[in-house]
Amino acid sequence: TYGWTRFVYDDNTRELQFTHHRIDGTIGDSFTLQESFISAESEESNALGIIGIDSIFAIIAILSAALRKQ
Repeated sequence: TYGWTRFVYDDNTRELQFTHHRIDGTIGDSFTLQESFISAESEESNALGIIGIDSIFAIIAILSAALRKQ
C-alpha cells in the first residue's frame, strides 16, 4: 500500500529500524537490523567448552539421518 517508510539508526546499539506507515495512519511492516547478534547464553553453554561444537553435532545428526534413510 501507499505510504512512507521511516528509517531510524541508533549509533549506540548499532541498530537500523524500518517502519512503514500507511496513508490511513496505521503501521504496516516494522523490523530491526542489528550489526551483531547478542546471545543471552553464556560461553560456558557450549558443549565440551568448544565454540561451535553444537553446530558440528547438528550437522552430524542431519547427515546421519540422511544416510540412514537411504
